[in-house]
Amino acid sequence: MKTAIITDSNSGITQDEAKRLGINAVPMPVLIDGGMFLEDISITQEQFYEKLMDSSVNVFTFQPSPDKVTDMRASVLKDYNAIIHIPMFSGLSNCRATLQGCAESDDRFKGMVFVVDNRRIPVPQKRSVLDAIQMADEGKEPQEIVDCLLEASLENSIYLMADTLKYLKKGGRITTAVAMTGTLLMLKPVLQIQGFKIDTYSKSTRKLAQAKEVIIEP
Repeated sequence: MKTAIITDSNSGITQDEAKRLGINAVPMPVLIDGGMFLEDISITQEQFYEKLMDSSVNVFTFQPSPDKVTDMRASVLKDYNAIIHIPMFSGLSNCRATLQGCAESDDRFKGMVFVVDNRRIPVPQKRSVLDAIQMADEGKEPQEIVDCLLEASLENSIYLMADTLKYLKKGGRITTAVAMTGTLLMLKPVLQIQGFKIDTYSKSTRKLAQAKEVIIEP
């Protein structure tokens, strides 16, 4: 069984790195002041963050086009028997549900495309991709790879600190009232991803050093 790995640019894996790894990384679409860009293709990661930090620029992220993902899968399956698709965490995006729906609704992909709810974001997501590559190279069956990734994701806790509440509010993940209150109080919330859920962890802090202490405390 020859198994291919597909992820997306949320993993931090660039197009060049994906080629070196022998995988595919779906570029995430970004709308900037009405213009559509593809991460690491028509806009670099550095340029994206520069635009994001500019308060005068309107930046919105989107799910990848189902048609483009379908075309990529069809092309990959010309040389492989199965695909392990590792998108971003379902708790932050509906992307995983969309990709799963595309796989289930297309008879060409029945039993051949496995979409993993990785429950991870950037660095840990990349780790999952590297683990999947290793297991595929070892000849493990697709379902065995999926089971291993899901088991690992449930055993891990991911912590992150939001230096600003602006983007959580902009993405609709917190209300305007919560964002305003947190900004006025200069709070730096520590968030935790555990299983399928993203939530606040412990107490919010007002200093970066305090947030780091909360994250690394045993």
